[in-house]
Amino acid sequence: MLQNREELQAFKSQFELMIDEIDRAISIISDFLSLTKTQPAETKMCNLNDIITKIFPLIQADV
Repeated sequence: MLQNREELQAFKSQFELMIDEIDRAISIISDFLSLTKTQPAETKMCNLNDIITKIFPLIQADV
């Protein structure tokens, strides 16, 4: 959409390059996803407090 705006025509080649790179990234990600094997989820009873305690540093790092 941006590359069609008249005031941004000077950047058309950069937009095309970005789109090409995004398409390439999508292709790579799709290849990786097709290689993954879906395994059935193993469910078991767990203590929710233990799970939260283990993942809390990850949650905190994301903030």
